[in-house]
Amino acid sequence: MPAKPDKAILVGWLAYTLVADRIRERILNRTYPAGTALPSEKKLRTEFVVSRSTMRRALKMLEDDGLIVTIRSQGRQVADGLPYASYRYAWIAGQVRKAIARGDLPVTRKIPSAKVLRQVFATSEATIRRAMKELEAEGLVKTFQGMGRFVMKAVPEAEPS
Repeated sequence: MPAKPDKAILVGWLAYTLVADRIRERILNRTYPAGTALPSEKKLRTEFVVSRSTMRRALKMLEDDGLIVTIRSQGRQVADGLPYASYRYAWIAGQVRKAIARGDLPVTRKIPSAKVLRQVFATSEATIRRAMKELEAEGLVKTFQGMGRFVMKAVPEAEPS
């Protein structure tokens, strides 16, 4: 567990920048590795002995810098270089879309079952259904009653810039 900060240092109108700097150091030295969840806001507030608003400003600063991301229902996570969607279902739909673009899920291939996707993405069945509904609306996926979901068309990979 990281050492307790000096309480005197975190007093004043720039306390949030000092907190952000300390968390930034932990991210850069991999105390908080990329792709992992940060401790809860409450735990961080207790550790740094700061108010809720100070902690939120510090976390907002790190989010603006691209070091952390907030994923609804998942909390704050250390960014791993991938763009994140605001909603979990949109992120999952993006992951399946990328698999289709890479050719991991070619046209006419059956998409793994909702049960498998729930385990892979550690989420609810409703979230998986919402992600698949988004892909169906784009025409990438089609559900055949009693057979499952299938890839209907390929996604062109993004052109390198």
